[in-house]
Amino acid sequence: MLRSLGTVAAVLAGCLGGRADGTLDIAFTIDGVAEPGRCALYGAAWAHVLVEGASFVDEPVPCEDFGAAYAVGAGRASVHVELLDTDEVSVTTPAEFEIDVVARGEPTVADIDFPADSFLISLVGALRVEWTIDGAQEAASLCTERGAITAAIDVAGPESWSGAISCADFGVTLPELPIGAYDVTVALHGVDGEPVSAEVAATAAVPAGATAEARLPFDDGAFAD
Repeated sequence: MLRSLGTVAAVLAGCLGGRADGTLDIAFTIDGVAEPGRCALYGAAWAHVLVEGASFVDEPVPCEDFGAAYAVGAGRASVHVELLDTDEVSVTTPAEFEIDVVARGEPTVADIDFPADSFLISLVGALRVEWTIDGAQEAASLCTERGAITAAIDVAGPESWSGAISCADFGVTLPELPIGAYDVTVALHGVDGEPVSAEVAATAAVPAGATAEARLPFDDGAFAD
């Protein structure tokens, strides 16, 4: 099990063997991006950093930190970094390389990217689209009272989907979508196929191996007089 993180001082100097006359700055991105939401999207919670050389580092780093700096001995060092999920199971193949750490100068920087094809998990998830009428979903009569028969749904993002389902279903789950941000619009239509409401929009980020929800409320203002 990974050890919990200590203070900044411990990250910089603790748990290290040998002299520490250099600084190794490890920075990583996920598919070229270093944004906090990227970690959850790709199912990563931690980065496991292992450095072996004049000094020894074996530390967990929160994924959303996208890196850490270590006081290590100057000289040749072997570096191993991989991303883990919340259960500390690897979700990527490791990045492994050797680097020369300089002494008492500028930090030695190691830039690492974990591209989509380095992930060991399937980068798909699901999107649940739901709607309410006047804040409720309990009865089909909510639809009929508004003259709504179907809900016309449009989903745009890494993959697009359009369809119409019964208004009284109050939702649909779209499985096996590529991870990423999705724009969702829903409009309610009457028996003649004409809209009886304005379009209501929402956005959702579909993460790997999980279900995102887009909830769209139709209140009085969404319906024509």
